[in-house]
Amino acid sequence: MAKILLTGMIAGQQLTGERPEYPTHPEQLADSFLHRLLRRAKRFHHPDLVITGGIVADTPETEQCLYKELADSQLPFLVAPKSGEPPREQTVADITVTVDAVGIRVQNAAGWNRIWRWGTDRGKTGENLPPLMQAPFIFLLLETDGAGGVVLRQEQLRLPEGLHLRDLHNHTPYAYCCENMTVPRAVAMGRWVGLEGMTFTEHTLHLFFSRTACLEKVPWRRGLAATDQNLAEAYSRLCREQGDDFARAGLEIDIDWQGKLVVPETVLERSALRLAAVHSLPEQAGTMEEKRLAFLGLTEAHLRQKPDILAHPFRVLRGEPEAWTATLWQPVAELLARYGVAAELNFHHGAPPPEFVSMCLERGVRLSFGGDSHELGMVGDFYAHLALLNRLGASSRLDEVLWRERI
Repeated sequence: MAKILLTGMIAGQQLTGERPEYPTHPEQLADSFLHRLLRRAKRFHHPDLVITGGIVADTPETEQCLYKELADSQLPFLVAPKSGEPPREQTVADITVTVDAVGIRVQNAAGWNRIWRWGTDRGKTGENLPPLMQAPFIFLLLETDGAGGVVLRQEQLRLPEGLHLRDLHNHTPYAYCCENMTVPRAVAMGRWVGLEGMTFTEHTLHLFFSRTACLEKVPWRRGLAATDQNLAEAYSRLCREQGDDFARAGLEIDIDWQGKLVVPETVLERSALRLAAVHSLPEQAGTMEEKRLAFLGLTEAHLRQKPDILAHPFRVLRGEPEAWTATLWQPVAELLARYGVAAELNFHHGAPPPEFVSMCLERGVRLSFGGDSHELGMVGDFYAHLALLNRLGASSRLDEVLWRERI
């Protein structure tokens, strides 16, 4: 058995011109699109080989960046040769592929074979494979069954039409954990992947405390009284000036170990969206029972403040025994139902427990989609979110189960 992921040509361009921070074509974010594809492939599709219809870039630096994305994925890959170079052939299990500058032939010993040309005509997808950077950003998955049969499936990076989805968890350069996010680039990515809108939700810790203070756990130990900076207005202005009407400015709000929010009330009042997040438990919580009480206590303290959404409800417990964490799913679902707060589906680190999501649905708790984007390829990447709801039988009733932002 073998699985091959196949894309058309990948074209990349540098961001240039009078407004280099404002992309005008997906090719200017090609590395982020490719990163998005490869992350999905590695996490969900597990291909034995990734084949692309060549890499075309306007500068050697752009080309090198795209090749680096392929290499960093640690997936086996084959790039179509340039014009004038000899064909390349590779065998994976019972499949043999031959790639040249014009197209690709895939065949097996049972006589199945297929030819695609590196084309741009989406009306002939069976014969021409469009460039990856052309919406809806198509790629193919080809899988053999070991008995001569081949299953071919077409996928895309753009969200399905008609879902009216907004990404309600995104970061900016003000986040210490930001990788390559800028507001205009994130907005461009959001539009291209089919979002209806997005909300930036910067960490209040990072707006009011220096990196050093955060590393030393000052915000949790001493609370808002120990703040050593105030970037709230700069953050709000950044979103307002560069996000246009597609994006709004919200907050990811933390809570100190005494159960008090780490954000001034005046700033909280102006926030378009309030994400509550528990990122740290008190150091004195050493036993499992002490951790349980601290976690539930801080979670409920957050919910009493009536946030819109509880972000990544159990991330702070990563590394704890799964069986122990599972005992907290029902209490948290019941707290969310009691206070009328939505639960975020967040796949940035790990995945939300399906059993917990089912408990939320049973109790009428709404769900929200958050990319928790720290790099551009994560913006609006809801493949896993939709797959989870489909697994739970809820993907056909999104209007009933999703928390919708009030615009």
